[in-house]
Amino acid sequence: MATPLPPDISPSFWEDYKKRIEADLAEVRRNLAPLESGGMHLGERKTGELWRDTTQQWITHHKRTIAKYEAMLAALNKGELL
Repeated sequence: MATPLPPDISPSFWEDYKKRIEADLAEVRRNLAPLESGGMHLGERKTGELWRDTTQQWITHHKRTIAKYEAMLAALNKGELL
């Protein structure tokens, strides 16, 4: 069951909140693009070990983040909280 937005909070707050989520979503999508295209790779290297490519983990992380932001926006557009 959906939780409605609290009535004691100004609608302008929710509009600003929605805009911040949209801006964050756009940034995550921009960060994901070069990873998916192969234009950028991420990795890690622990002391005494070889470099390990972590690009796929970051792609997965970004896609999950995008799904969460999209769900938040959908709920806000319905006047609900997740």
